[in-house]
Amino acid sequence: MQKYLRLLAFLLIALLILAFPFASAGEEKKKEETKKEEEPYVFTNDDLEKYATEGEKKKAEEVEEEATFESVEEIIKKITEPQAVQKWKEARIAEKEAKVKEAEQRLEYLKKKRASIQNPFLPRPEITEEDQKEEASMDNAKRLERTEKQIEQGEEDLRRAEEELERFKQELRNAGI
Repeated sequence: MQKYLRLLAFLLIALLILAFPFASAGEEKKKEETKKEEEPYVFTNDDLEKYATEGEKKKAEEVEEEATFESVEEIIKKITEPQAVQKWKEARIAEKEAKVKEAEQRLEYLKKKRASIQNPFLPRPEITEEDQKEEASMDNAKRLERTEKQIEQGEEDLRRAEEELERFKQELRNAGI
């Protein structure tokens, strides 16, 4: 008799254990159905403005400003406050000087790279990932040839950046700023 009671208790416990996953699966299905019935949240421009950083807002304003005006004289006509004109002028000059500096740094890097290829006893500059991928299967002669072409392009980029800066400064002088 005691054997039968133990067997019966064992079967009841096994039945409860097996029934539990089926009961919880039904609850999960109900939760999924309620989630599907809810409408997805739609972000508006107001929501995006809340999360935008100051830098992103300034970039957006600069892009709008650059897209709106065509020449320096038109911008000066639109901007009436001298402080605003000065800020605009300084920002544009800094931007163009940064391009010149970037071109100079790239050219300097390429010249160091050329020297290290020509003389294996010189330390190599830190190679960029792009150069590593491109030059992985090249021998030194091809690397040198590629670097020479890059130096020519770098010198041209530097010349263009300097001309652009000088042209902008000349436009400012012509406009009387």
